[in-house]
Amino acid sequence: MKKALVISVGWEQQPLIQRLQSQGYDIYGIHPNGDFPKDAELADVCVCDVRDLSSVWDYASKVSPDLVIADQCDYSHYAQAVVSQRMGLPGPSIRAAHISCNKFEQRTICASSGFETPKFFQCKSPEEADKAAREIGFPLIVKPVDNRGSFGVNRVDSPEQVRHAYWDAVCNSHSRYVLLEEFIHGVQITVDGYAFPKSGCRSLALATKTLLDDPERQVAVDIIYPGELPKHVRQKAMQINEQINTALGYDFGMTHSEYMVTEDERIILIESANRGGGCFTSELIAPTVSGIDLVGQYISDTAGETQDLYTAPNETPTILKFITFPPGQVKGITGTEAAMKTEGTLALRLQIAAGSDIQPVSTDANRHGFIIFSSETMVRQRAIDAFKMIDVTYDQVQPS
Repeated sequence: MKKALVISVGWEQQPLIQRLQSQGYDIYGIHPNGDFPKDAELADVCVCDVRDLSSVWDYASKVSPDLVIADQCDYSHYAQAVVSQRMGLPGPSIRAAHISCNKFEQRTICASSGFETPKFFQCKSPEEADKAAREIGFPLIVKPVDNRGSFGVNRVDSPEQVRHAYWDAVCNSHSRYVLLEEFIHGVQITVDGYAFPKSGCRSLALATKTLLDDPERQVAVDIIYPGELPKHVRQKAMQINEQINTALGYDFGMTHSEYMVTEDERIILIESANRGGGCFTSELIAPTVSGIDLVGQYISDTAGETQDLYTAPNETPTILKFITFPPGQVKGITGTEAAMKTEGTLALRLQIAAGSDIQPVSTDANRHGFIIFSSETMVRQRAIDAFKMIDVTYDQVQPS
Protein backbone atom coordinates (compact mmCIF):
# COMPACT_ATOMS: atom_id res chain seq x y z
CA MET A 1 0.00 0.00 0.00
CA LYS A 2 1.09 3.55 -0.68
CA LYS A 3 1.63 5.71 2.41
CA ALA A 4 0.45 9.30 2.82
CA LEU A 5 1.64 11.44 5.73
CA VAL A 6 -1.13 13.92 6.55
CA ILE A 7 -0.08 16.68 8.94
CA SER A 8 -3.18 17.59 10.98
CA VAL A 9 -5.97 15.02 10.69
CA GLY A 10 -8.88 16.88 12.31
CA TRP A 11 -12.46 17.19 11.09
CA GLU A 12 -11.48 19.89 8.57
CA GLN A 13 -9.16 17.49 6.75
CA GLN A 14 -11.65 14.59 6.44
CA PRO A 15 -12.57 15.21 2.76
CA LEU A 16 -8.86 15.15 1.88
CA ILE A 17 -8.26 12.01 3.93
CA GLN A 18 -11.23 10.21 2.41
CA ARG A 19 -10.03 11.03 -1.10
CA LEU A 20 -6.55 9.73 -0.32
CA GLN A 21 -8.03 6.51 1.05
CA SER A 22 -10.17 6.09 -2.08
CA GLN A 23 -6.94 6.24 -4.09
CA GLY A 24 -5.39 3.42 -2.11
CA TYR A 25 -3.28 5.29 0.43
CA ASP A 26 -2.74 4.21 4.03
CA ILE A 27 -2.98 7.36 6.13
CA TYR A 28 -0.33 8.18 8.73
CA GLY A 29 -1.23 11.29 10.65
CA ILE A 30 0.38 13.91 12.85
CA HIS A 31 -2.01 15.86 15.06
CA PRO A 32 -1.46 18.30 17.94
CA ASN A 33 -3.80 16.45 20.32
CA GLY A 34 -6.09 13.44 20.60
CA ASP A 35 -9.10 15.36 19.31
CA PHE A 36 -9.34 13.84 15.83
CA PRO A 37 -12.07 11.60 14.34
CA LYS A 38 -11.49 8.08 15.64
CA ASP A 39 -13.59 6.50 12.88
CA ALA A 40 -11.33 7.72 10.08
CA GLU A 41 -9.50 4.36 9.79
CA LEU A 42 -6.02 5.83 10.02
CA ALA A 43 -3.03 3.49 9.98
CA ASP A 44 -1.34 5.43 12.79
CA VAL A 45 -1.31 8.89 14.39
CA CYS A 46 1.56 10.66 16.12
CA VAL A 47 0.26 13.16 18.67
CA CYS A 48 2.69 16.06 18.90
CA ASP A 49 2.83 19.81 18.40
CA VAL A 50 3.09 20.30 14.62
CA ARG A 51 5.43 23.24 15.33
CA ASP A 52 7.83 20.78 17.01
CA LEU A 53 9.73 20.15 13.79
CA SER A 54 12.17 17.67 15.36
CA SER A 55 9.34 15.38 16.49
CA VAL A 56 7.54 15.82 13.17
CA TRP A 57 10.71 14.87 11.30
CA ASP A 58 11.43 11.85 13.51
CA TYR A 59 7.95 10.44 12.87
CA ALA A 60 8.07 11.20 9.15
CA SER A 61 11.42 9.41 8.90
CA LYS A 62 9.93 6.29 10.50
CA VAL A 63 6.90 6.33 8.19
CA SER A 64 8.89 7.02 4.99
CA PRO A 65 5.78 8.22 3.13
CA ASP A 66 5.15 8.35 -0.60
CA LEU A 67 3.63 11.81 -0.23
CA VAL A 68 3.35 14.52 2.44
CA ILE A 69 0.29 16.74 2.57
CA ALA A 70 -1.41 19.32 4.82
CA ASP A 71 -4.29 21.75 4.43
CA GLN A 72 -6.08 24.62 6.17
CA CYS A 73 -3.43 25.14 8.86
CA ASP A 74 -0.42 27.49 8.75
CA TYR A 75 1.64 25.43 11.20
CA SER A 76 0.95 22.15 9.38
CA HIS A 77 1.78 23.79 6.06
CA TYR A 78 5.21 24.81 7.35
CA ALA A 79 5.84 21.30 8.67
CA GLN A 80 4.79 19.90 5.28
CA ALA A 81 7.33 22.15 3.57
CA VAL A 82 10.12 21.02 5.90
CA VAL A 83 9.40 17.29 5.58
CA SER A 84 8.78 17.27 1.84
CA GLN A 85 11.90 19.32 1.10
CA ARG A 86 14.13 17.19 3.34
CA MET A 87 12.76 13.99 1.81
CA GLY A 88 12.95 15.23 -1.76
CA LEU A 89 9.18 14.93 -2.23
CA PRO A 90 6.93 17.43 -4.04
CA GLY A 91 5.59 20.17 -1.79
CA PRO A 92 5.66 23.87 -0.98
CA SER A 93 9.02 25.55 -0.53
CA ILE A 94 10.15 26.55 2.95
CA ARG A 95 10.50 30.12 1.68
CA ALA A 96 6.84 30.18 0.58
CA ALA A 97 5.75 28.59 3.86
CA HIS A 98 7.65 31.26 5.82
CA ILE A 99 6.11 34.12 3.84
CA SER A 100 2.68 32.51 4.15
CA CYS A 101 2.93 32.75 7.96
CA ASN A 102 4.48 36.22 8.14
CA LYS A 103 2.25 39.23 7.49
CA PHE A 104 5.14 41.69 7.71
CA GLU A 105 7.03 39.83 4.95
CA GLN A 106 3.89 39.91 2.81
CA ARG A 107 3.48 43.65 3.30
CA THR A 108 7.15 44.28 2.50
CA ILE A 109 7.12 42.17 -0.68
CA CYS A 110 3.90 43.78 -1.91
CA ALA A 111 5.22 47.29 -1.29
CA SER A 112 8.50 46.56 -3.09
CA SER A 113 6.60 44.95 -5.99
CA GLY A 114 4.47 48.05 -6.58
CA PHE A 115 1.20 46.92 -5.02
CA GLU A 116 -0.72 49.41 -2.93
CA THR A 117 -0.36 48.73 0.79
CA PRO A 118 -1.56 50.47 3.94
CA LYS A 119 0.96 52.24 6.16
CA PHE A 120 2.52 49.56 8.35
CA PHE A 121 5.18 49.10 11.03
CA GLN A 122 6.63 46.02 12.68
CA CYS A 123 7.09 46.65 16.42
CA LYS A 124 9.11 44.83 19.06
CA SER A 125 8.09 46.91 22.08
CA PRO A 126 5.05 48.81 23.38
CA GLU A 127 7.00 52.05 22.97
CA GLU A 128 7.52 51.29 19.28
CA ALA A 129 3.80 50.54 19.00
CA ASP A 130 2.93 53.93 20.52
CA LYS A 131 5.25 55.66 18.04
CA ALA A 132 3.90 53.70 15.07
CA ALA A 133 0.32 54.51 16.06
CA ARG A 134 1.10 58.23 16.10
CA GLU A 135 2.62 58.00 12.61
CA ILE A 136 -0.20 55.89 11.14
CA GLY A 137 -3.12 57.68 12.77
CA PHE A 138 -6.47 56.26 13.82
CA PRO A 139 -8.25 53.97 13.33
CA LEU A 140 -5.63 51.28 12.87
CA ILE A 141 -5.26 47.51 13.17
CA VAL A 142 -2.93 45.80 15.65
CA LYS A 143 -2.15 42.13 14.99
CA PRO A 144 0.47 39.42 15.57
CA VAL A 145 2.99 39.12 12.75
CA ASP A 146 2.64 35.34 12.60
CA ASN A 147 -0.55 33.80 13.90
CA ARG A 148 -3.84 32.63 12.40
CA GLY A 149 -7.59 32.85 12.79
CA SER A 150 -7.91 36.46 14.10
CA PHE A 151 -6.15 35.63 17.39
CA GLY A 152 -4.82 38.87 18.84
CA VAL A 153 -6.23 41.05 16.04
CA ASN A 154 -7.88 44.28 17.21
CA ARG A 155 -9.07 47.56 15.76
CA VAL A 156 -7.77 50.56 17.70
CA ASP A 157 -9.54 53.93 17.58
CA SER A 158 -7.56 55.99 20.09
CA PRO A 159 -4.09 56.24 21.70
CA GLU A 160 -5.50 54.89 24.98
CA GLN A 161 -6.30 51.54 23.30
CA VAL A 162 -2.88 50.93 21.77
CA ARG A 163 -1.19 49.26 24.75
CA HIS A 164 -4.08 46.85 25.41
CA ALA A 165 -4.11 45.82 21.75
CA TYR A 166 -0.32 45.49 21.74
CA TRP A 167 -0.33 43.11 24.71
CA ASP A 168 -3.09 41.01 23.14
CA ALA A 169 -1.15 40.80 19.88
CA VAL A 170 2.25 40.02 21.42
CA CYS A 171 0.74 37.22 23.51
CA ASN A 172 -0.49 35.65 20.28
CA SER A 173 2.64 36.28 18.18
CA HIS A 174 5.08 33.37 17.96
CA SER A 175 7.93 35.68 16.95
CA ARG A 176 6.77 38.27 19.56
CA TYR A 177 6.73 40.89 16.82
CA VAL A 178 3.55 42.95 16.40
CA LEU A 179 2.25 44.58 13.23
CA LEU A 180 0.47 47.94 13.28
CA GLU A 181 -1.18 49.01 10.06
CA GLU A 182 -3.56 51.61 8.72
CA PHE A 183 -7.24 50.64 8.90
CA ILE A 184 -8.71 50.50 5.40
CA HIS A 185 -12.38 51.34 5.09
CA GLY A 186 -14.28 49.21 2.61
CA VAL A 187 -15.67 45.76 1.88
CA GLN A 188 -13.66 42.75 3.03
CA ILE A 189 -13.28 39.92 0.53
CA THR A 190 -11.61 36.54 0.39
CA VAL A 191 -10.19 34.98 -2.76
CA ASP A 192 -9.48 31.26 -2.88
CA GLY A 193 -7.10 29.99 -5.50
CA TYR A 194 -4.44 27.52 -6.49
CA ALA A 195 -0.87 27.55 -7.77
CA PHE A 196 -1.24 25.15 -10.69
CA PRO A 197 1.84 23.35 -12.06
CA LYS A 198 1.42 24.80 -15.57
CA SER A 199 -1.22 27.55 -15.31
CA GLY A 200 0.46 29.23 -12.32
CA CYS A 201 -1.42 31.17 -9.62
CA ARG A 202 -5.11 31.32 -10.44
CA SER A 203 -8.04 32.88 -8.58
CA LEU A 204 -11.01 30.53 -8.41
CA ALA A 205 -13.64 31.82 -5.96
CA LEU A 206 -14.25 35.30 -4.53
CA ALA A 207 -16.46 36.03 -1.53
CA THR A 208 -17.53 39.05 0.48
CA LYS A 209 -17.45 38.90 4.27
CA THR A 210 -19.90 40.16 6.87
CA LEU A 211 -18.11 40.82 10.16
CA LEU A 212 -19.22 40.46 13.76
CA ASP A 213 -21.00 43.55 15.09
CA ASP A 214 -18.08 44.45 17.34
CA PRO A 215 -15.83 47.31 16.18
CA GLU A 216 -12.78 45.91 17.98
CA ARG A 217 -12.98 42.34 16.63
CA GLN A 218 -12.36 41.25 13.03
CA VAL A 219 -14.44 38.04 13.04
CA ALA A 220 -16.52 36.90 10.04
CA VAL A 221 -20.15 35.85 10.55
CA ASP A 222 -20.86 34.96 6.94
CA ILE A 223 -18.88 34.54 3.73
CA ILE A 224 -20.87 34.53 0.48
CA TYR A 225 -19.83 33.47 -3.04
CA PRO A 226 -19.74 35.06 -5.54
CA GLY A 227 -19.00 38.24 -3.65
CA GLU A 228 -21.70 40.90 -3.52
CA LEU A 229 -19.74 43.33 -5.70
CA PRO A 230 -20.05 44.41 -9.35
CA LYS A 231 -18.64 41.82 -11.74
CA HIS A 232 -15.87 44.11 -13.01
CA VAL A 233 -14.66 44.65 -9.42
CA ARG A 234 -14.61 40.90 -8.78
CA GLN A 235 -12.62 40.35 -11.96
CA LYS A 236 -10.16 43.10 -11.02
CA ALA A 237 -9.65 41.63 -7.54
CA MET A 238 -9.11 38.12 -8.90
CA GLN A 239 -6.52 39.41 -11.35
CA ILE A 240 -4.65 41.34 -8.65
CA ASN A 241 -4.76 38.27 -6.40
CA GLU A 242 -3.01 36.21 -9.07
CA GLN A 243 -0.33 38.88 -9.44
CA ILE A 244 0.24 39.18 -5.67
CA ASN A 245 0.47 35.44 -5.04
CA THR A 246 2.94 35.16 -7.90
CA ALA A 247 5.01 38.00 -6.38
CA LEU A 248 4.94 36.26 -2.99
CA GLY A 249 6.47 33.18 -4.63
CA TYR A 250 3.59 30.77 -4.13
CA ASP A 251 4.10 28.02 -6.71
CA PHE A 252 2.55 24.93 -5.12
CA GLY A 253 -0.86 24.14 -3.66
CA MET A 254 -3.82 26.12 -2.32
CA THR A 255 -3.99 29.86 -1.73
CA HIS A 256 -6.37 31.74 0.58
CA SER A 257 -6.19 35.53 0.49
CA GLU A 258 -8.03 38.46 2.08
CA TYR A 259 -8.39 42.00 0.73
CA MET A 260 -10.21 45.25 1.36
CA VAL A 261 -12.09 46.82 -1.55
CA THR A 262 -12.38 50.57 -1.07
CA GLU A 263 -15.21 52.81 -2.20
CA ASP A 264 -13.12 53.92 -5.19
CA GLU A 265 -12.47 50.25 -6.08
CA ARG A 266 -8.87 49.95 -4.90
CA ILE A 267 -7.89 46.38 -3.95
CA ILE A 268 -5.62 46.28 -0.89
CA LEU A 269 -4.13 43.09 0.56
CA ILE A 270 -4.85 42.12 4.16
CA GLU A 271 -2.98 38.81 4.02
CA SER A 272 -2.44 35.83 1.73
CA ALA A 273 -1.70 32.27 2.82
CA ASN A 274 -0.26 29.46 0.72
CA ARG A 275 -2.76 26.97 2.12
CA GLY A 276 -6.49 26.38 1.89
CA GLY A 277 -9.11 28.22 3.91
CA GLY A 278 -10.61 26.53 6.97
CA CYS A 279 -14.12 25.23 7.66
CA PHE A 280 -14.01 23.14 4.46
CA THR A 281 -13.33 26.23 2.31
CA SER A 282 -10.59 24.62 0.21
CA GLU A 283 -11.97 21.07 0.20
CA LEU A 284 -15.70 21.73 -0.29
CA ILE A 285 -16.63 25.39 -0.87
CA ALA A 286 -14.04 26.46 -3.47
CA PRO A 287 -14.55 23.28 -5.55
CA THR A 288 -18.35 23.76 -5.40
CA VAL A 289 -18.16 27.42 -6.43
CA SER A 290 -15.51 27.02 -9.14
CA GLY A 291 -16.33 23.57 -10.48
CA ILE A 292 -12.64 22.59 -10.23
CA ASP A 293 -11.47 19.49 -8.33
CA LEU A 294 -8.94 21.16 -6.04
CA VAL A 295 -8.52 18.16 -3.74
CA GLY A 296 -7.73 15.94 -6.72
CA GLN A 297 -5.28 18.54 -8.06
CA TYR A 298 -3.55 18.85 -4.69
CA ILE A 299 -3.12 15.10 -4.25
CA SER A 300 -1.84 14.83 -7.81
CA ASP A 301 0.74 17.54 -7.17
CA THR A 302 2.03 16.02 -3.92
CA ALA A 303 2.25 12.63 -5.67
CA GLY A 304 4.49 14.13 -8.34
CA GLU A 305 2.05 13.80 -11.20
CA THR A 306 1.84 16.39 -13.97
CA GLN A 307 -1.86 17.06 -14.52
CA ASP A 308 -3.21 20.62 -14.52
CA LEU A 309 -6.97 20.79 -13.93
CA TYR A 310 -7.39 24.54 -14.37
CA THR A 311 -10.39 25.73 -16.38
CA ALA A 312 -12.26 29.04 -16.29
CA PRO A 313 -14.04 28.90 -12.90
CA ASN A 314 -17.80 28.96 -12.36
CA GLU A 315 -19.55 31.21 -9.80
CA THR A 316 -22.01 28.81 -8.17
CA PRO A 317 -23.78 30.71 -5.32
CA THR A 318 -22.62 29.30 -1.98
CA ILE A 319 -22.45 30.63 1.57
CA LEU A 320 -20.48 29.79 4.69
CA LYS A 321 -22.82 31.01 7.42
CA PHE A 322 -21.50 31.00 10.97
CA ILE A 323 -23.97 30.17 13.70
CA THR A 324 -24.17 32.05 16.99
CA PHE A 325 -26.34 31.30 20.00
CA PRO A 326 -27.08 33.33 23.15
CA PRO A 327 -24.67 32.74 26.06
CA GLY A 328 -25.66 30.14 28.63
CA GLN A 329 -25.35 26.48 29.61
CA VAL A 330 -26.79 24.12 27.00
CA LYS A 331 -29.42 21.60 28.07
CA GLY A 332 -30.15 20.07 24.68
CA ILE A 333 -30.00 20.56 20.90
CA THR A 334 -32.57 19.39 18.35
CA GLY A 335 -33.13 19.91 14.64
CA THR A 336 -29.60 19.35 13.34
CA GLU A 337 -30.60 16.29 11.32
CA ALA A 338 -33.46 18.16 9.64
CA ALA A 339 -31.16 21.07 8.81
CA MET A 340 -28.55 18.71 7.40
CA LYS A 341 -31.12 16.99 5.17
CA THR A 342 -32.36 20.29 3.72
CA GLU A 343 -31.70 20.46 -0.01
CA GLY A 344 -28.70 22.72 -0.55
CA THR A 345 -26.96 21.97 2.75
CA LEU A 346 -23.42 20.82 1.98
CA ALA A 347 -22.12 20.68 5.55
CA LEU A 348 -23.24 21.54 9.06
CA ARG A 349 -21.13 21.52 12.20
CA LEU A 350 -21.87 22.66 15.74
CA GLN A 351 -19.04 23.40 18.15
CA ILE A 352 -21.41 23.07 21.11
CA ALA A 353 -23.20 20.13 22.73
CA ALA A 354 -25.39 19.37 25.73
CA GLY A 355 -23.55 20.60 28.81
CA SER A 356 -21.56 23.22 26.89
CA ASP A 357 -21.14 26.64 28.43
CA ILE A 358 -21.70 29.01 25.49
CA GLN A 359 -19.53 32.12 25.60
CA PRO A 360 -19.75 35.20 23.34
CA VAL A 361 -17.82 34.88 20.08
CA SER A 362 -14.47 36.72 20.17
CA THR A 363 -12.27 34.95 17.56
CA ASP A 364 -12.65 32.76 14.49
CA ALA A 365 -11.86 29.74 16.67
CA ASN A 366 -14.70 30.06 19.21
CA ARG A 367 -17.63 30.57 16.85
CA HIS A 368 -20.46 28.23 17.78
CA GLY A 369 -20.83 26.42 14.46
CA PHE A 370 -21.50 26.86 10.77
CA ILE A 371 -23.59 25.77 7.82
CA ILE A 372 -22.38 25.58 4.22
CA PHE A 373 -25.23 26.02 1.78
CA SER A 374 -25.44 26.21 -2.01
CA SER A 375 -28.44 27.39 -4.03
CA GLU A 376 -28.91 29.18 -7.34
CA THR A 377 -31.27 31.69 -5.68
CA MET A 378 -31.65 33.33 -2.25
CA VAL A 379 -28.67 31.42 -0.89
CA ARG A 380 -28.25 33.51 2.30
CA GLN A 381 -31.94 33.38 3.26
CA ARG A 382 -32.17 29.65 2.59
CA ALA A 383 -29.12 29.04 4.77
CA ILE A 384 -30.74 31.10 7.55
CA ASP A 385 -33.98 29.12 7.17
CA ALA A 386 -32.06 25.85 7.52
CA PHE A 387 -30.24 27.18 10.58
CA LYS A 388 -33.57 28.13 12.20
CA MET A 389 -34.46 24.43 12.30
CA ILE A 390 -31.87 24.03 15.06
CA ASP A 391 -33.23 24.62 18.55
CA VAL A 392 -31.02 25.03 21.62
CA THR A 393 -32.51 24.75 25.09
CA TYR A 394 -30.72 26.05 28.15
CA ASP A 395 -30.31 24.99 31.77
CA GLN A 396 -29.15 28.48 32.58
CA VAL A 397 -29.17 31.63 30.46
CA GLN A 398 -26.54 34.28 31.10
CA PRO A 399 -27.82 37.85 31.38
CA SER A 400 -27.16 39.85 28.20
